Amino acid sequence: MTISKKIAAGVLFSCLSGVAAANWNVGAGITNFSESSDGFDISVNALTLNAGFEYREANSAFSFMPELRFGIGMGDDSVTQSFEGFVITGDVEIDYFTSLSVRGNYYLSDKVAVFIQPSYTSLKVTAKVEDYSESDTSSEFGIGAGINIQASDKLSFEVAYEVVDETDMLSGTVRYHF
Repeated sequence: MTISKKIAAGVLFSCLSGVAAANWNVGAGITNFSESSDGFDISVNALTLNAGFEYREANSAFSFMPELRFGIGMGDDSVTQSFEGFVITGDVEIDYFTSLSVRGNYYLSDKVAVFIQPSYTSLKVTAKVEDYSESDTSSEFGIGAGINIQASDKLSFEVAYEVVDETDMLSGTVRYHF
């Protein structure tokens, strides 16, 4: 093997070992979206899948974790509104959402971490009234916080609360760590 091939192989293996040490994780959970505005109280759920990797220096209580989340709606919420003597009832549902975030973790112990998570979330919602439906997609920055509890080397549980625009998001997630 020539010198340049040896250097290239060394760089490749260094990069791969860094990625392997990055603590990849995948998870699944339920996210509740709730919003109260203009006389409407809406609460809908989504099944959420996520993938991330955590960078943590040895002997440090701090780490950061870029993460990508994707969710699909589970059910809908009925909304009733009075308008000029008429009562209108419709349904609101989440079609899907995506979110990209970078989480800052602080480890209180080897098993418990609290985190702050700025995010950029895109949400598609459909509202239906009788035979008419209207969809809207919005993308906004948000901020969240939560706690992660490590049950074993491979499994952890977390609860998070986020605010994106005027929407409150409460999530419960189970994560598998590689």
